[in-house]
Amino acid sequence: MLLPFTSDARVTLNAIADGILPLHSWYAVKTGTNCDDCRPSRLGVVDFIEDLIRQWDPSGPAAAWNKRVKDLEANPLFSCPLNNPVDWRRSRGLDPGVVFDVAKSSNLGSDRRRFYETYLPVAMTCAKARLPGPPPWPDQELERFGKELFEQRCPNWPDSIDSKEFVSGLLLDIVAALMAMQGIRSPRPFALLEAMNQHRRVGNRFTVAYADAAVAAFKCELDRAMGW
Repeated sequence: MLLPFTSDARVTLNAIADGILPLHSWYAVKTGTNCDDCRPSRLGVVDFIEDLIRQWDPSGPAAAWNKRVKDLEANPLFSCPLNNPVDWRRSRGLDPGVVFDVAKSSNLGSDRRRFYETYLPVAMTCAKARLPGPPPWPDQELERFGKELFEQRCPNWPDSIDSKEFVSGLLLDIVAALMAMQGIRSPRPFALLEAMNQHRRVGNRFTVAYADAAVAAFKCELDRAMGW
């Protein structure tokens, strides 16, 4: 049973998350202060992933949409209101062979339940073998481990399964959690956006005075650059 995650599963995911997206290290360099509260492991990432997986339950919204896509791939004109859409297209010089190929756009989400069912047990076994001693592990060990997985050179990862695909998929989920497009239970939900100097985010409002100051600063910089 995949959900809820076991304590071992949560420890493994949190450790790899800290290794492949070391926000805390970036903040420490940037500010010169201890930023442990910026670790992905402390920002609600694993809870977000659990909620993401639940969307792929057979009755979940993601699974329902996935079925809809597959139905349209099999019969693109099923919902067309025309009585004979193939002849209608042919008579107008259009290709009568309709293809619903939105999947090739890479904008469709992949089955997160299947993803973690495939990779999580392997990742847990590999982490236990590769990381020294019991958790918590040193940051340098986590970052080294994450890099080995991404570069497909971890000696404890089986050759029959792609470690880069796992790390890349996990990183996408981590970033999705930290981009604050969905609410997460986190003490610092905007940590990643702050590290990116991205101020446009949910709940962040600015007054007219802020806009006026920004315009004035822009005009000054423009005058300087143009020599006016």
